[in-house]
Amino acid sequence: MDQLFELPPEEFTAARDELVKRMAGEGRAEESRTIKALRRPTVAAWAVNQLVRRRPKDIDALLEAGASLRKAQRKVLSGIRSAEFREASERRRRLVTGLVRMAEDILREAGRSSAGAGEAVRSTLEACAPRGCGRVNETADEARSREGEGGGTGASGPAG
Repeated sequence: MDQLFELPPEEFTAARDELVKRMAGEGRAEESRTIKALRRPTVAAWAVNQLVRRRPKDIDALLEAGASLRKAQRKVLSGIRSAEFREASERRRRLVTGLVRMAEDILREAGRSSAGAGEAVRSTLEACAPRGCGRVNETADEARSREGEGGGTGASGPAG
């Protein structure tokens, strides 16, 4: 199933339908229904998927920054004065900005650059940073596992 999200968005539906057909033919009806329900990712979602696969450590750093920001926010809300909130907020902002730049590079390389795509990527990353997004977390774990086996994609450029 994860291989579907590696594909360019315009190839997603045909590949998904082929996988559904194959699984149904193998008697895996429940799995085929689950996969049939998957929708083609938007260009921005595709770019975030690519980031997760190519830059899992940067995604981890963003998720950790989100956790630090939540912790600092709880302190502020409980009346504890600290520069920690400002620092955590700034770190998360820098990480998001770096990841957006990387996503814009990925989109340009794929011929998918558009005015709104970068902002949609930013919105997605900002939404995931505070709590993590289940699918983003799972895919980052899988990408790190492949990277440890020598299967990383080798995208260049640090976040931030």
